[in-house]
Amino acid sequence: YINPVKMSDLRISEEKKKAEEKKQNEEELSKQNEMDAALGMWIATYVLLPIGFYLTYQASTDSKLLDMETYTKAIRSILDFFKRKSKEQTPAIK
Repeated sequence: YINPVKMSDLRISEEKKKAEEKKQNEEELSKQNEMDAALGMWIATYVLLPIGFYLTYQASTDSKLLDMETYTKAIRSILDFFKRKSKEQTPAIK
C-alpha cells in the first residue's frame, strides 16, 4: 500500500526536478553562446507574428484560405489524379 500523500510529494518533486533540468539546459545554451538569451525569448514571436498578420489579413478580406470547400476540392482533384494514374498503369487481364 502506497500512501497517497507520498505519491503527490513524489509527483511534485519530479516536476521540480524537470523544471531545474530545463533551466540548466537553457542556461547552458546561453553560456555556450549557441543562442542569445534575448533571441531565445523572442524567437517564437518573430516566427509567429508574420503568420498571424497573414492569417488576419486573409480572414478580413474573406479569402478562400479559410474556406473548407477549397481544401476538399483540392484533395478530391489530387485523389482523382492518382486514381486515373493507377487505372492507366494497371494491365488489363485477359
